[in-house]
Amino acid sequence: MRTAPAVLLAVVTSLTAAVVSTARTLSVLEGSGLGAPANHGLEKFEAAFRARGWDVERAASLETAHGDAIVCVGLPGSAQAWTFAPRPAQPLDLPESLAVKRFSIGGLPGVLFEGADDRGLMYALLEAAEEVEAAPDPADLPGAIREVEERPKVRDRALSVYTMNRAHWECRFYNDDYWKRYFDMLAADRFNRFLIIFGYENGGFLAPPYPYFFDTPGFPAVHMVGLTPEQQHRNLVALNRLIELAHERGISVTLGIWDHIYRAGVQTGGAEWVNDYKGRPIPNSVEGVTTDNLNEYTKASLRELLKQVPEVDALHFRAHEESGLKPSEMVEFWTDVFNDLHKVKPDIMVELRGKNTPDAVINTALKLGVDLR
Repeated sequence: MRTAPAVLLAVVTSLTAAVVSTARTLSVLEGSGLGAPANHGLEKFEAAFRARGWDVERAASLETAHGDAIVCVGLPGSAQAWTFAPRPAQPLDLPESLAVKRFSIGGLPGVLFEGADDRGLMYALLEAAEEVEAAPDPADLPGAIREVEERPKVRDRALSVYTMNRAHWECRFYNDDYWKRYFDMLAADRFNRFLIIFGYENGGFLAPPYPYFFDTPGFPAVHMVGLTPEQQHRNLVALNRLIELAHERGISVTLGIWDHIYRAGVQTGGAEWVNDYKGRPIPNSVEGVTTDNLNEYTKASLRELLKQVPEVDALHFRAHEESGLKPSEMVEFWTDVFNDLHKVKPDIMVELRGKNTPDAVINTALKLGVDLR
């Protein structure tokens, strides 16, 4: 008679053999030229298969694939070369268009994922990953992936966040894991733009935001109260890292500069505590920006911003008097800023939050050829 441990070992061995015998492999044929967003989608898709007990192999060609199912992932150029897979009914001629087509070859199930660009391909793969996760039969995961052809109805799908309070902002600003999960969620929900708004009723914090990230050459007197050089460097590194993580998930990043100079008034709304600091530096505020240097400092700082944060996709300005500008300053200020910005980076998109903005400001931007919204 076998002992209890021997019986237990026999049961475990039997279960292990059963698992091995039912293990399945997915062969992935990856087209050339995939960018970071498409690779992000593919990683999530493969992870979903692995989580359901499948092995995943990357195959160079159909002839070298050894899996129980075939998946082809590519942009139109690669997809056309896979003659064994069906083509979309309509050309993928709009950005972010996508197609998912099922087929069979040699008795094996296959799925083609094709995107007009990296974003479209990523969206197709992320959607399929969710279907795999929810599939009722782990032995037939490819069968849970639905066929679809989609074209976007809305070009830009954006979400904005505010940075009113330094402690609240920084509790997530430096956290890579937070941004990975956050941008994973936005990508899965097909947001393609992300706006960070610096400023707004915050007692002078990030008003303007430039000293939070760097010192502007030629303006040594401008600084953020209480910020050390080490903290400033950390902020710049974190901002560039945030943009990198967003881009890996197909999300463009816009920086919103809402305060150009701090003059209290409406800028103090929600931060009445600043009244306790009359005659003393306001914590986290910006000092050194004055009426006399406002235009030159802003132009120089924008040039430095584009140098220090080269991957930013767009700029978003609050253009009216809630930004600290006086009505009498607006036309000259924006004429100077638009002229300089257009020389430095003429192709960058500029958004104006234009309530009460003089038509002359808008007309100046249009006349210069600024990519304006």
